[in-house]
Formats: sequence, structure tokens, C-alpha cells
Amino acid sequence: MTIVATKKSGLFYGYVIVVASFFIMIATYGTYFAFGVFFNPVLAEFGWTRVMTSGAFSLSMVVHGVLGIGSGVLTDKLGPKIVIAVSGLVLGLGYLLMSQVGNIWQLYLFYGVIVGIGMSAAWVSILSTVARWFVTRRNMVTGIVLTGTGVGALIAPPIASRLISAYDWHWGKMDKVDTKVR
Repeated sequence: MTIVATKKSGLFYGYVIVVASFFIMIATYGTYFAFGVFFNPVLAEFGWTRVMTSGAFSLSMVVHGVLGIGSGVLTDKLGPKIVIAVSGLVLGLGYLLMSQVGNIWQLYLFYGVIVGIGMSAAWVSILSTVARWFVTRRNMVTGIVLTGTGVGALIAPPIASRLISAYDWHWGKMDKVDTKVR
């Protein structure tokens, strides 16, 4: 299904899709690649080995890659709105559950599997959607959207590092939150 733009006055809606996709890529890949910032605090907290901890990221990459094929099929059948929305919800659930990690199996389940599932639609569904909106400038807009992954990887880790310094790495844990009014 190719969408061909007709000449009308005003803004071509495809550019709105490009901007939204760019920011979705910043958010998804920025948070995904911020895993490394949490690496040392998690090691110190739980005493896990580097191999054990990094295995969760490796599992997430495998799940992300393998299920990316399925996300393309689902995008063709259900449409990008549903696939990207469900993917975002699963990704958010994975990160929410990450605040409750206490055992290594939870790290593998929450980050390796659930976050990996959530990330699976980020690349394929978004890029295929953007490509459908453009015929003549497809390469340029695809490049703009993909730049969001690099921008996210550039800005999210320093932000996460500052938050860890200010609040501790697991400030989302319900038993660690100070609920007193000051």
C-alpha cells in the first residue's frame, strides 16, 4: 500500500509522521541503550557477575531481532497504530517491572524478554510506516527517523546517569520511595 501525496496547500501530513517517528526512536532507543548506565549500580547492589548481568541485554537484543520479523507481518495485517501502541505498552511494562528486580531471573524476564518484545516493533513498524508516506524523499526521511536512534543513545545515558546520582538507581521501587511530605 503506497500513499501518494496530492498537491494541496498546507503541511503534508507525512512530515508529522516523520517528526513523531523521530521522537519515538529517541525515546525507545535512548532508554534501551541506557542499560549500560545501570550496569555497575546493579552489579554493586546484587553481586551478580558481569556475564550474568550483560546476558539480559544480549537476550533482549536476540528477542528484539527475531520478533522484528513478526512485527513487520503484524504491521501489514493490523496496521502500524496498533502494533506501535501495543509495543510501547509492553516496553513501558518491561521498564516498570525493572524497578522491582530482585533476582537474576527477573532481570532476564523483564529486560531480556519483555523489553525485547516491546522493542521488536520499534524499528520495522516505524520505518515501514514512514516509507509508505513518501515516494520521492523516502531515503531522506528514513535517514531522519533513524537519526533518532543515535540522538536517543547520545542523550539518554547522561540523563539516566544524573538521575542515578541524584536518586539512586532503583528510585522507582515502592519500598524505597520516601513518601513523607516535607
